[in-house]
Amino acid sequence: MQATQFSVIEADLTSRLGQIAINTAVIEEWLGHLLASLIDADPGGLHVVTRDMSVGTIIQTIKTVLSIFEPARPELKLVRELVEDADEIRGEQNERIHGVWDQTGCEPGTALVQTTNWKRAEITRERLITTSELDQLLSHCETWIEEFVLLGREFHFPRTKGSDKSIFAD
Repeated sequence: MQATQFSVIEADLTSRLGQIAINTAVIEEWLGHLLASLIDADPGGLHVVTRDMSVGTIIQTIKTVLSIFEPARPELKLVRELVEDADEIRGEQNERIHGVWDQTGCEPGTALVQTTNWKRAEITRERLITTSELDQLLSHCETWIEEFVLLGREFHFPRTKGSDKSIFAD
């Protein structure tokens, strides 16, 4: 991939990438509301605290809070698994959103995406991304959102401060 080259990326890829950005923004917002529910904080007030925190830090904080409650409530393992799944989505999304895209010499519906991460052995990596792969990530986001709503109803999150009902309750 040449650093000086500018590549226009086809709409089939960019529309999916845009939808991934939209869906992961919802996931990130709901993780903040989950954290507020777990510590019985006002979601708006906690947002003031978390707005400058990375999603990775918010996820780690949720896992820490869950570890306090899990011994007495083993069923919270389902919530932990959902949070861990959000962390997986976050990693996939970061690679796509923050990567450098180039379709030069690629088949339609594919692009090379270059990422740089100083924390991995292979600091700079290039991957071929396809519309099918983006569709899979979109499906993963949609499934996560559906499961969040279901678990929210079961475990009464997210909720407003002082309430014992999920905002998803009927």
